Amino acid sequence: MYTQSSKKNWNTRLVAHNEAVENSDSERRKYKACAAGIAVRLFLILWGHYQDKFLSVKYTDVDYVVFSDASRYVTQGQSPYLRPTYRYTPLLAWILTPNIFLHSDFGKLLFSIVDLINGLIIYGNVRSRFSSPIAFKSLCLWLFNPITLVVSTRGSAESLIVLTVLMTLYFHHRCSYLASGFSLGLAVHLKLYPVIYSLVFYTSISPSVTLFQSLKPNLGRVKLVVGFCLSLVMASSVSYYFYGWPFLHETYLYHLTRQDVRHNFSPYFYLLYLHGELDTATLVALASFLPQVLIVLVISWRYRSRADIGVGLFVLTFGFVTFNKVVTSQYFLWYLSLLPLCLPELNFSNTKRIAMASAWLLSQGLWLLSAYRLEFLGHNVMLHVWMASLLFFAVNIYIMTQVLQVKRSRGVKKLL
Repeated sequence: MYTQSSKKNWNTRLVAHNEAVENSDSERRKYKACAAGIAVRLFLILWGHYQDKFLSVKYTDVDYVVFSDASRYVTQGQSPYLRPTYRYTPLLAWILTPNIFLHSDFGKLLFSIVDLINGLIIYGNVRSRFSSPIAFKSLCLWLFNPITLVVSTRGSAESLIVLTVLMTLYFHHRCSYLASGFSLGLAVHLKLYPVIYSLVFYTSISPSVTLFQSLKPNLGRVKLVVGFCLSLVMASSVSYYFYGWPFLHETYLYHLTRQDVRHNFSPYFYLLYLHGELDTATLVALASFLPQVLIVLVISWRYRSRADIGVGLFVLTFGFVTFNKVVTSQYFLWYLSLLPLCLPELNFSNTKRIAMASAWLLSQGLWLLSAYRLEFLGHNVMLHVWMASLLFFAVNIYIMTQVLQVKRSRGVKKLL
């Protein structure tokens, strides 16, 4: 006899079957997307050779040339800091030594593969909280983002830093706080900026409404700090053992007073340009940190809840980059890697998402056009570049305020 119980069991088996089919389809689509992602990247790496040889605007990032030169010094038993403008950890020069004895494109291929790994981590993070279709769209949003594609295939190492940040979040979600801290310490060693995440990760472990309770040590927070200090001290000690003061200055201290005025989207660039030959240049560079410190403190407190950590990390990074005294295209990857993790939670209409993305891209394009006229055509348009920087800054502020004001939904929202 067909009872209510048997009907319920049938429905349960049907739901389980449908979920299994959906998961199977999702897995196939995921790996197809990864295959397409690496194919596009291989094409761009090959295209880079053509553009570098025949076009006036080079495809390969100048930083990649710096990395390779530093690696060449390492293979000769010398310091990578003999290469002028190498201002990175020696770990990067060591990792890229195959550029010298294997193939010059090794680093580009490595960064592209790390791109795929980052995409899979993003997919897993979103899949653990939302449906497979949303996770797949998050994966595609990262893999086929034009900025993601271009930055890694041009030879920028930002994908390595993004990997350590995503791994920090991965371990944090699983309450593996020692591993989370270790990954965060490595991220800070590779690039200073992830230190801004320290307060968010720390306070989101047993968050409280009071400041004292949010800062009070507990077992999880102690593990996070121990892991952080362990990896940062170990990596820095090894680097200092081999290269001494040049390592400390170029990797850490230089960035405190950095005054780049070329390829810089920041509105600060014009102020730094005007003060470049004056005694006040260092003071201006240091004063620019004040808005960033305020942003880090306010946003870290506002998004200290574990449920809010994805949105919090994105807003924190977006604000930090927007107010930084040096902003290059590579820096956009810092927050674009976090956007797929929180976008499903932001209740923007598709129209508003398209409008904000269009404003961001168009204002960026206007700046690139002005910068091209200045640097490649020699036109006297420095003021135009600054005005474009102000417009791009205003667009970023608008986007940031919209994210801060939007009401987050607990339901699953359509990603795109």
